[in-house]
Amino acid sequence: MAFDQNMRAHVAFVQAGLAWLWWYDSQVNQMAFTSFPGMSNPRLATDEKRDAELAVSDVVLSYMSGGNLCCRIQRERFTVERVLTAAPGLQLVSVARNTGNRLQWECFPIA
Repeated sequence: MAFDQNMRAHVAFVQAGLAWLWWYDSQVNQMAFTSFPGMSNPRLATDEKRDAELAVSDVVLSYMSGGNLCCRIQRERFTVERVLTAAPGLQLVSVARNTGNRLQWECFPIA
């Protein structure tokens, strides 16, 4: 779960093996469900929380897909998949801001 700049909740979850995102779609001015086949371990984070940086803030959807660590961002309506790194044999556990104000991903080997 993460909150956008207006404190609207965004929720990522898996139901019956299919990843879903419940998010505020500003094009239709309402909450929407979007499914993502092939996605696993979805996690959400707000990339920038400082007041002075809200104009460039995004909710980031991070996940595993095809052995890669990937992300999609709010300003692109979660439509563009960006591969961050190859991560075969790993699962995404969490994503959060670290003490250096950067996003940091934590992955563990698949047990």
